[in-house]
Amino acid sequence: MCFLSPNIRFVLTCEHADNRIPHYLKNKVAIDQQLLRSHSGWDIAALEMAQIMAGQLKAKVVSFDVTRLLVDGNRNLKNKKALSRIARKLDVKDQQRLISEYQKYRQDVLSHVQSLRKKANAGPIFVLSIHSFTPVYKKRTRKTDIGLLFRTQVEKENQFANFVRANFPDKDCAVHFNQPYRGYTDCFLNDISELYLKDKKFVGLFVEFNQRLLKKPKQKELLAKKLSTAVLRAVQA
Repeated sequence: MCFLSPNIRFVLTCEHADNRIPHYLKNKVAIDQQLLRSHSGWDIAALEMAQIMAGQLKAKVVSFDVTRLLVDGNRNLKNKKALSRIARKLDVKDQQRLISEYQKYRQDVLSHVQSLRKKANAGPIFVLSIHSFTPVYKKRTRKTDIGLLFRTQVEKENQFANFVRANFPDKDCAVHFNQPYRGYTDCFLNDISELYLKDKKFVGLFVEFNQRLLKKPKQKELLAKKLSTAVLRAVQA
């Protein structure tokens, strides 16, 4: 992408980092523990992948750890699915506390991006939103190993995704565009990116890792480092 500046900065976000139930809701909600530990409750190993990549990219990770069985940190509050059915049954005070946690997370990400942009030697900023997905969905095995999600109509996102895939060092790894989800749907990264849509020095990319490849520590470390290598090569392509 012709960004040969030494001041390139990366920000990694993880909207489904954990399955925490806030302490003030412990005795007010009943969530099945098996469901809470499953992909329904969080993106398994996504935070670990973000942290490994952050080490390679010298980046900060900002994460949201409340279970999405209560509030989805990746959805805009205008989306009725942002607050779960369980959360919508809470009293107004508890709902507001939940929403406040959600809003604080979003503000933390935006504040970090803004602080990087204000630096005297500010260079290009790349935001990577890190997620994971289940290998089997509705009895169908997903063939994607890594999904790069972006809005095809946004040229800088299109270009970055293409460079990342082209520079991925393992050609046996199935790196697919806009799989298993689409990049134009409601997500926090798109909310951020819209603020800087005309800024060529701000680019976002949504990353989905297949949980089939995230079962062992060495697997996770190797895959995260491969993607970090591709990202670093992409910004200098």
